[in-house]
Amino acid sequence: MDHLEATKHIYTFLDDELSQKKGLALKKHIDSCSDCQQRIATENKLRSVLKENLLKQKTPFYVKEEIKNEMEKIDRESVIREKYRIPSQLRPIFVSMLGGLIFLGVISGIFFYKWQEATRESTIFPRLAAKHIVFASQENLVDISSSDMEELVTWFKGKVDFPFSVPFYSEELDLLGGRLSELHQKGAVHLFYQWGDCQFSFFTFECATKNFPGAHRKEYNGKEYYIAKYNDQFIILWMSNGLGYALVCDDEEELFEIASQIL
Repeated sequence: MDHLEATKHIYTFLDDELSQKKGLALKKHIDSCSDCQQRIATENKLRSVLKENLLKQKTPFYVKEEIKNEMEKIDRESVIREKYRIPSQLRPIFVSMLGGLIFLGVISGIFFYKWQEATRESTIFPRLAAKHIVFASQENLVDISSSDMEELVTWFKGKVDFPFSVPFYSEELDLLGGRLSELHQKGAVHLFYQWGDCQFSFFTFECATKNFPGAHRKEYNGKEYYIAKYNDQFIILWMSNGLGYALVCDDEEELFEIASQIL
């Protein structure tokens, strides 16, 4: 297995979802590749930080209220069915029970989907914050150290499932390099910048939703964006053409100054 193919399978390997044959081939490559060893060590630390952060997150109150209301509704319907049930016939009872189980299954499936969707989107901000924290706390985390945008775009080609390009350019921002990252089990671009004494991360990833629980929706120059804070990291996120973009920094004033030049 060559290095390019190995980078595509690292996240699947860490999730224990790789086939035995590919897993053995990847392990053989990792044993002789210091870059992949560094990436795996970094991702394991990131997952540890993320896991610790997510344990502090609580289920949104509106999800709990919706589940509670539906359960009360189900209880009322169960009382009505019990009141008018005809005990002398086995078949109607069986049909009623089966219908109730199907109903419960559908309701549970709907609310599980809503809860899963809300949880999935609410985790994007702590994930971005955790990835930036790992970057800021260590050195040499870049996969490619370059300030040349064309060189970076070429390097990410084939490593992510979307056409990557940076939607902004500023001579005041020093581009330090980038690394292949991951969000929601899909490849994402993670670039690092320096602005004066401030270091910040810029992410590009696939994003089809406009629902971000826990974030404040704002508008600037006719563009919609979201602001959130996790683990003392400030995040600004916006969408364009099916892609999500995010800036992450621990200095709120500097981050908004950077965003005002970009958005």
